[in-house]
Amino acid sequence: GKLMNYTTKKDARAKEGDTIMIDGFATDRDGTIPETERRLIGKTGVVTYVGGLGDLHGTWGGTGILPEDQYHVIEEG
Repeated sequence: GKLMNYTTKKDARAKEGDTIMIDGFATDRDGTIPETERRLIGKTGVVTYVGGLGDLHGTWGGTGILPEDQYHVIEEG
């Protein structure tokens, strides 16, 4: 794939087959980030499915990445 410039722009949406790095998660209502999400920060993975809400699912594990979470595309698939 084509290497991407580092970006955190919200409109830089990932699509299936893209490799992303997870930069951070939006906090829960109580202001915390669950441990299951916190341990994914800094991980990379390939997007395998994009849900109807723009939620990303992929090889990094069970937690979906929501539009309000932070990630960037490393390589387009």
